[in-house]
Amino acid sequence: MKKSILTGTLLAVLACTACTAEKPAESASAEPTAEAAAEAVPAELEGTYYEQIAGRGSFVLFRTDTGAHLDVIWGSSAFETSHWEIDVTYDRENSRLVYENAFKTDVVFESETKSTETVAYDNGTGYFEIGDGTLTWYDDMAEGDEPSVFVKDSMAGMANPWTETQDLDEALGIAGFAFDPPVTEALPQGDHAVELQGYLAMPGTVCALYEGAGGSLQVRKSADIGNEDISGDFNTYTESWEENFKGLPVHCEGDGTLVNKALFTAGDHVYSVCFNTGEEGRGLRVDELQSLVMGMQ
Repeated sequence: MKKSILTGTLLAVLACTACTAEKPAESASAEPTAEAAAEAVPAELEGTYYEQIAGRGSFVLFRTDTGAHLDVIWGSSAFETSHWEIDVTYDRENSRLVYENAFKTDVVFESETKSTETVAYDNGTGYFEIGDGTLTWYDDMAEGDEPSVFVKDSMAGMANPWTETQDLDEALGIAGFAFDPPVTEALPQGDHAVELQGYLAMPGTVCALYEGAGGSLQVRKSADIGNEDISGDFNTYTESWEENFKGLPVHCEGDGTLVNKALFTAGDHVYSVCFNTGEEGRGLRVDELQSLVMGMQ
């Protein structure tokens, strides 16, 4: 059973009375009580948050007497989901929500009616860095070095807009338009090799997800022609430049040589290609990006 670490410690300071034969005893005066109770979490942090890149993770944060509580749900695929139960305290000096003894369980769905739940650990540590409408999660138990950024939902109670599926036809039915993911031959190879994992879709947008030893790749298409950046990647990169692939202008961001984010418009739709977001030096070569983009045309 998970133990809570957010219990305050009460230090009682007892006053003593000095008495002498020469003068009357003075009344005892108790010194102030020092209580190590957790500082209240700011009320504006309460609400629903979604992971900004792929929308796979979400949680609802609500305040408690000793800090705040949140349950993180993260779907790594259509068949596997992880669940964290986390109690946090407010670190005003560092603008963080810190935690210890987070409880994580992994659930594998073997069928629609059968699943297996396993306790991964009950001693997780880390913190959430407070930003402007965001909470950036630094989890000490995470395998990767990159934190996950969660954006607060401005509409309380709004459901996760993304639907995750392995079926392209289902994804296209939700998005409402056709989409040809990059053909296998167009995917990066060698050190950047990835494989298709599935799709995310919501009305007006579809996203193909790829994972592999080379990293993470996302390819999005949207009917929101007025939105110049549909990537969901809000990282700031050192360099920003333009490429031209057979007459198609493509905006690139990364370290100036390797591309982490690319944006372009074709016809009545806008596209984004993201590879190892936020990790400069681990992007795609320009020729690999061109292969991907041409592989969708």
